[in-house]
Amino acid sequence: MENIIWDITKYLCGCAKQEVDFMRYLEENLQSLEAKWNDLEAKKKDVEAKIKADEETGELQRTNEVSLWLERIQNIQEALW
Repeated sequence: MENIIWDITKYLCGCAKQEVDFMRYLEENLQSLEAKWNDLEAKKKDVEAKIKADEETGELQRTNEVSLWLERIQNIQEALW
């Protein structure tokens, strides 16, 4: 019986620690996420500018992979805002 109580206690403490760590590092994680989001938006703008320039000159044409990537970014933006 003692082992079961100890196992339950360890499990509950582990769960509580995860929640505390989540709250403790929330601000840091949000800042990191915001920085990565800004990097992604900058990359998206660069890709769109390159696509526009290449398509205007007829040098290159947008690939399906690039179109899908841009669409996914747009969907994320719409979901967030």
